[in-house]
Amino acid sequence: MRFITSFLFCLAFIISAKGQTDYLMIGDFSADAVPQFNISSGQANGYFLAANHGGLDSPSGLVSGNDGQFYVTSQANNRVLVMEGEDGSFIRPINTGSSPVGIVLSPAGNLLVAEAGPDRISAFDVATGSRIGTWNSGGGLNNPASMCYGPDSALYVGSRGNDKIARFNAASGAFVDNFVPSQSGGLARPGDFCFRAGFLYVSSRNTDEVLRYDASDGSFVDVFVSAGLGGLNDPVGLYWRSNGHLLVASLGSDQVLEYDAGGAFVGVFVDNITPGFIISHTYGPSPQNLIINPGAETDPTSDGWTALSGSWQQGGGSNPNPNEGDYYFYPGAAAGTAELYQDIDLSADAGYIDAENLLLDFRAYLRAFPQTPADAAQVVLEFLDADENILETYDTGQQTNTGYWRKMEDSRTGPIGTRSVRIRLLSTRYNGTNNNGYIDNLLLTKTILGAPLPVSWKSFEAKATAEGVLLHWETSLEENADFFAVERSANGRDWWEISQQVAQNTSTGAAYEYLDRQLTAGRWYYRIRQIDIDDQYTYSAIREISWQAVATNTSFTLYPNPAQAEIFVQVLDSEEVRAVLWSMIGQAYPVKWEPAGEHVWRAQVTHLPKGSYFLEISGQRRLLLLH
Repeated sequence: MRFITSFLFCLAFIISAKGQTDYLMIGDFSADAVPQFNISSGQANGYFLAANHGGLDSPSGLVSGNDGQFYVTSQANNRVLVMEGEDGSFIRPINTGSSPVGIVLSPAGNLLVAEAGPDRISAFDVATGSRIGTWNSGGGLNNPASMCYGPDSALYVGSRGNDKIARFNAASGAFVDNFVPSQSGGLARPGDFCFRAGFLYVSSRNTDEVLRYDASDGSFVDVFVSAGLGGLNDPVGLYWRSNGHLLVASLGSDQVLEYDAGGAFVGVFVDNITPGFIISHTYGPSPQNLIINPGAETDPTSDGWTALSGSWQQGGGSNPNPNEGDYYFYPGAAAGTAELYQDIDLSADAGYIDAENLLLDFRAYLRAFPQTPADAAQVVLEFLDADENILETYDTGQQTNTGYWRKMEDSRTGPIGTRSVRIRLLSTRYNGTNNNGYIDNLLLTKTILGAPLPVSWKSFEAKATAEGVLLHWETSLEENADFFAVERSANGRDWWEISQQVAQNTSTGAAYEYLDRQLTAGRWYYRIRQIDIDDQYTYSAIREISWQAVATNTSFTLYPNPAQAEIFVQVLDSEEVRAVLWSMIGQAYPVKWEPAGEHVWRAQVTHLPKGSYFLEISGQRRLLLLH
């Protein structure tokens, strides 16, 4: 039996480690099964849930629990099936209301199920399977299906019957607003959706598109995948691969289609399947936790952690119970904010980080007793460069009024230049006799996403000279390397390639130099990008340097400056002028000079783009502005 429905599993990254195997699990409505596919190639790899396993009928959504079990909605018989995570063996059913579709695990550890029949969200106890509450349906839910937690920790619900995405308080279930209003951007019957890199991506089933919205306010941005592109027909599930490509379950064409980071069609990823949800699953040993003493099971300040303020200690007992283990992080009774931190050294992974091939997964559990004024628990990750400058942060925000452990998660490839991560724990007491902001069971793991690097960096230095900035870099190993690209920036954010050098590909490494002459006085930034023969690349560290031009005798005068249509130069002799016009990134532009008087030459510049240039005559340079 084929049910036309969809489910969102808002997951943009996969978690893997050495010895692990990653698969995509795709709900197949027609087969009443959940087959597995290789996450890199799309090749079929058997079934996670075989046809009708445990009475499975029209699988519409699937989520993994903290207990290692999986929960899958069986829409046609109004159940959620509880399955063993490692082998998919059936454990027991949970009876729901009519047409359970989307499913998520709440911060309190309960199952939230979107029941399309009665137009509601219901909460179930995972241990007993009993219904413990029905969410406030304020906001006019109509045929709800997909669900996802957003970056603000709110729950987002796709309401198919009235073409919108509603937002609810994750703890109370209270309606907040219609985050994406009805039919915004042409949205017609929302399927799956997920947040990624400042955007909300939504499959629009009735228009055969994937739409993009601003993640901060829900405003429409653009059509990311145009209508019917690549045969897209009734798009439902969405999944972002680690290579930055989007997989879309195309229900109407019985395919999973792949699109690149710009929304262009790449090809058919999986064929001959009636797809709904798409999620990833990993088999094998868990990645190593990089955090020392992550659950305060030993004294925090004597094992891995440093207190900046407050008398941090182990908490335990029944008020509250630890999330896992016997203890949790618990600061003393001093009023205000207590802070604890730990630094994780990632310098050995610099090459993978700068090639954006190192995935960092973070998790923490936070809790704060409800009271007025509210106490708070907070965790901040700071991604630091070699000089401990902050490149990027992840902040859980202050978690308040949580009478339960709230799981906070983040996955990202650290920003280029990251050499360490600082983990900061903050607990704030506003009321009571103790700091009632608790933190437990932190996790930080790393995953290498790409193949072994073709180049091992040894050093990179920049030196100011009279002629310009001299760059010198060395490698300790080169295998299958293609070339090095020298990049320059005026602000450390926007980069231009100014030169290339062919790699020597030696097992003992090599040394390289480049002299950047095309400069004006000021502060400049440099980095080297190494590209291998398979188009993978890594970055060196960034070097910052100030350069001042050496004073020289003026041998020519340039006017007007700024210029629009033509420029004039006055030279000291009457010989034909030999001048070169350079762009700011070192590209030479042809200019035809004509005599315009004694010792004066003229050139038309209307064919040149507006911007800044260098005019060089006999090794001497002048800055030229074209308006």
